[in-house]
Amino acid sequence: MFTPLLQFDDVKNPGKSIAIPANPQVSVTPGPSPDTAIVVTPDGQRAWVVGTVQEIQIKIQAAAARSHENGDAPQKNVSVH
Repeated sequence: MFTPLLQFDDVKNPGKSIAIPANPQVSVTPGPSPDTAIVVTPDGQRAWVVGTVQEIQIKIQAAAARSHENGDAPQKNVSVH
């Protein structure tokens, strides 16, 4: 099993992209410039990417949900009962 990676445009290096894991614990906050966001992964990786907080968060959460639904997520969904 693996965590899918999503590609986002790097603000600091135009034309290059940054791979962000589709993990539901990724944090997304507004960047210092309009239409940018700061992404922080659970392991501490920080990236400044192009896109609004909402756009980035939706892409990451949707990919993480799909990963869990089709069994590709590193941690399987388990019942709380």
